[in-house]
Amino acid sequence: MIAGLLAGVGVNLVLWLRFEAEVSWLWWNAIGCIVTLGVAVLLGRRVSPAEEEPIGRELWRELRRNARTYGTLTAYFVLIVLISWALGHLGRWLT
Repeated sequence: MIAGLLAGVGVNLVLWLRFEAEVSWLWWNAIGCIVTLGVAVLLGRRVSPAEEEPIGRELWRELRRNARTYGTLTAYFVLIVLISWALGHLGRWLT
């Protein structure tokens, strides 16, 4: 996972320092994401633990342990969307 992150950031640095004029900065995130995921998936398949717990059980345990945090983040997300929507309508109303 860390190797994927480092590879993605490294590619972004190369795009910035060497190809700034040729590649729009909007593509840096997409390219960096693809490189990060690709490296993480490839290395994850090579270096996997001998015994893995089923992903469903692990996921539900994590969700239950952090349910309050996830709920708070979801509430903030909804609040930000509602405020953005309201500001958009307020701007139309004022003009």
